[in-house]
Amino acid sequence: MTSVPAQAVLSLLDRLSPDDLDRLRPGLQLVTLQQDQVLYQAGQAVSSVFFPVTAWIEEVLPQQDGEAHFLRRIDGQSMAGACALGDAVATRTARVCGQGQAYRMGYADFARALDEVQGFRELVMQDAAAAVLATHRPR
Repeated sequence: MTSVPAQAVLSLLDRLSPDDLDRLRPGLQLVTLQQDQVLYQAGQAVSSVFFPVTAWIEEVLPQQDGEAHFLRRIDGQSMAGACALGDAVATRTARVCGQGQAYRMGYADFARALDEVQGFRELVMQDAAAAVLATHRPR
């Protein structure tokens, strides 16, 4: 695993001020996500939040009949794992649908950053609002 370098371009995180990104940098690790890797499952604790760089992530909502309802596809313009805001239990399941790299932030670091870095908190809230709208858009 590689820590995020100072010159990295992180799509979503690139919207942060340099000072805010510097405050997050120690908690970010560059990882390779494998095709079909499950990142978190509905009803289970979320251990990490992911900021895709080249990976694609799909969120689904498991149904009673064993099927899964597609919610959204996540690329570098969004994040995966913030669905557990305020409660580290996932409300949906996320799996990698396009192998590639992402920055991973442990949930404890994520929660701490939400409390301490106002620009990050605002970015996460904007992304969460966009995710809600994306999952309720007529298909």
